[in-house]
Amino acid sequence: MKKLSRHLLLIAVSIFFFAIQANAQQTLAEKLGYAADTKLLIVHADDIGLAQSVNDASNKAFASGGITSGSIMVPCPWFVDFAEHYKSHPDQISDLVLAKRTKNIDLIIGGHTHTFLKKPTVTKNIDDKNMLVNQVGCWGVNMGRIDFIFDESKNISSKGTSIIV
Repeated sequence: MKKLSRHLLLIAVSIFFFAIQANAQQTLAEKLGYAADTKLLIVHADDIGLAQSVNDASNKAFASGGITSGSIMVPCPWFVDFAEHYKSHPDQISDLVLAKRTKNIDLIIGGHTHTFLKKPTVTKNIDDKNMLVNQVGCWGVNMGRIDFIFDESKNISSKGTSIIV
């Protein structure tokens, strides 16, 4: 019996590592839900907040849809300028906008944009499937809990709450 248990354990471990290796051989495009030979271009704004010209160019690129992500330099001389612009234009740069442009993602928890959602929000992705978005703000001001529930058919439901500290 002990020998059989060892063999079963060895088989289970082998299957586990084979599955990991098979998944590791997927291209990034496949992992994102596209065909293996799909060419992806990710344009990211860097050094936002460093200078007014960088902010202006980044704001225009976000507004036109030319970029969908960026990194804000904190603290930098023009950080506050960009933050003020974002506060008055949250529809241009947010995790809710990002969620609508993605697929094969079930949850986004944002924290780097320093924006807040009063509670976790369900939105539709590019495939019209529900996904949950929450933004935790900045500096540990918000905490929260999100529970994902998977049924036997791999259907996902979720519930969550934000806790303002």
